[in-house]
Amino acid sequence: MIRRALGGTPPATATSGTLVVDAAKPAASYTDTGLASQTQYSYALFAHDGIPVYAAAATVTSTTTASLGPTVTSLSPSTGPTRDHSDRPLCFNYH
Repeated sequence: MIRRALGGTPPATATSGTLVVDAAKPAASYTDTGLASQTQYSYALFAHDGIPVYAAAATVTSTTTASLGPTVTSLSPSTGPTRDHSDRPLCFNYH
């Protein structure tokens, strides 16, 4: 599940922020469209099972450009630090 919040603080729980997607099966990528230009967004990726029990979130924060919005380019269930990728699309790439 991917959740989004405006500003520099990612959603802290699986119910906070705005739901972007909760895929029924694992996904390698997801594009978040319709975002405002020159706006900071923070994302949290929560892996979960069918019950659902949620893992700790992997997070990222980025600011959209005037022409393109951020794109989540790959997903994998893990945790990691919040990173600022202001100069490129949003990426969840954790090992």
